[in-house]
Amino acid sequence: MEALLPGTDVTEGAPRGVACIRGGHSLALQLIGLEQLGWDEDELERSLAGIGDTLRDLYREADAAQITPEAAAERLVERRLSRAKS
Repeated sequence: MEALLPGTDVTEGAPRGVACIRGGHSLALQLIGLEQLGWDEDELERSLAGIGDTLRDLYREADAAQITPEAAAERLVERRLSRAKS
């Protein structure tokens, strides 16, 4: 079931009410990649696919650990910061 969140163009359709990006927001990501970061079409596709992969991993971790996707995202941040410090 997909429902528009009030006052936004974000839908609630992912597990446990996780909001996902639609419409204008995904276009903004494309414009930033192409115009601001200088990506070509292939780099844009790889980067957008990477975002999707990360979100899929977060949802899987959240389900496996019986935590919210937000908590799984916090864990991801901690892991990435820890690796960056090493």
